[in-house]
Amino acid sequence: MYTLIILVYIQLIIFIITAFFAFLYLCLILFIRRFHNTNNTFIANICLSIIISAAYFVVYFQFQGMAGYDSSLLCSLFYLAFNIACISIPYSFLALTVHRFCIIIYPQNRLFKKKQWTPICIISHWIFQFLISTAFFGEYDIYCNMKIFMGYYTFITAVMMPLVIKSALDIRIFIHVRHSTHRIRIQAFTVSNTGSTHNNQLKITRRDISVLKHTIFTFLVFIIGWTPVLLMNLIDSITPGHIVEIIACMYVSACCTFIIIIYLFVCNRDVRQHLFNPLRRCFQH
Repeated sequence: MYTLIILVYIQLIIFIITAFFAFLYLCLILFIRRFHNTNNTFIANICLSIIISAAYFVVYFQFQGMAGYDSSLLCSLFYLAFNIACISIPYSFLALTVHRFCIIIYPQNRLFKKKQWTPICIISHWIFQFLISTAFFGEYDIYCNMKIFMGYYTFITAVMMPLVIKSALDIRIFIHVRHSTHRIRIQAFTVSNTGSTHNNQLKITRRDISVLKHTIFTFLVFIIGWTPVLLMNLIDSITPGHIVEIIACMYVSACCTFIIIIYLFVCNRDVRQHLFNPLRRCFQH
């Protein structure tokens, strides 16, 4: 029991530190004008999802078992928040993938060229995950325990569905980029005056591929870290009594969430330089 308590508190510390770095990243993007671009806007959305998820599980471990079972509204809100906390991170990555998919596959569409397209993607992401989480309203027993099929529902909506959708979109993007690159190379050999267009298109392609690679890696980290705990949540909804296993799996998910936010810091050169350049100047003097 003592070891279990220690493990829970370590998880709380990891979630709190993760939420702090995500909040710092979010503030940098929001309040520094030169960071106001499309990619950083989606990263800010990912940071917000991480903050919400980490905050929920910090509160969950602090007040577990203190909920009033007599309150149907409290039970409904508890499980609604639980599902949102589980799915907000993968769907924030999915929102970025959908945005890149529309920009790359349909570059001539006027809607995808407008500034409004970015907030449309982000707002749609939050509306969608809220709507699919409303299935939890009223789905609990007299002791405020989750019904069995809701364990399946969370696992499918948090892992299987975003994994299938994102994989399909990423594969379609890579196929399109590969065909486009091949076509550009053929045009470069056949048309002598298309050298500048060729370079510009390849530059855009490299940037898109770089963003996609970072997104795929961080998304896979989430899948690796959160699949065990969501699977144990499913098993526990069928045969209760796996609290130790769930807490152990939560430790893995907490670490993977922390890795995601650190990786986002490392990959964003502008943000990284903004944070570390003042420190370098201090040591130089």
